[in-house]
Formats: sequence, structure tokens, C-alpha cells
Amino acid sequence: MSGATMSGGVLWQRWLDPATEYCFTKIEAGNAPEEGHELPAVPKFLDYAPDQDRVAPLAPEVAAAIEIASFVRYDASSDSYGVTPLDFAPRPNSLARGFPTLYSTGISPH
Repeated sequence: MSGATMSGGVLWQRWLDPATEYCFTKIEAGNAPEEGHELPAVPKFLDYAPDQDRVAPLAPEVAAAIEIASFVRYDASSDSYGVTPLDFAPRPNSLARGFPTLYSTGISPH
């Protein structure tokens, strides 16, 4: 919710600062979601988080979480069910575009 709110240009709401800190604390403690439907919210949050100095050290952990998450579908031509790399990195400047898991699947990082 924090990432979605910040991506819409909202930079202040009474609940946003505590929610942002909660998200950072959970991710820093190694508690990224393990399920593919929840996990795309993490890179989105990191893309829009106001404290980008805290973001960079978390990128490897989030990339590793994507690699082992359930319901992640790397083959876009497959009929199998799941979220795709573009759910994690929908824009060229998305943090997750630099994750090896995404560009090793044939999706260009640009």
C-alpha cells in the first residue's frame, strides 16, 4: 500500500511514514513475502521509497526472494499460471530491472 500510494505521487499521509518504516523494517529483517502475488509490491515500494540509501542494500535480498517465490512464471510463452518478471519491473527504470533473475529470462533490462 505504501508503494502504491507513493507511486501515485502522494508523499504525505498521516499513516504513510509509519507504514514506510514498517515495510523497511520487515524487508531489512529478511521478511519479504514468499508468494508471487504479494512479492511485486516489494520492488514497487523500493522504487518509490523516500530513503533510497536504505534501498540499495536490500536489492540482492529481494532478487533472491523473487527467485524462490511461488507462482512466478519466467517463460512468457508458457500457459502456466503466475506473475511474470514485468509484474516486478514494469518500467525501464524499475529497481528490479537490474535483478539477474529478470534479464536472464530473455527480457531486456532496457
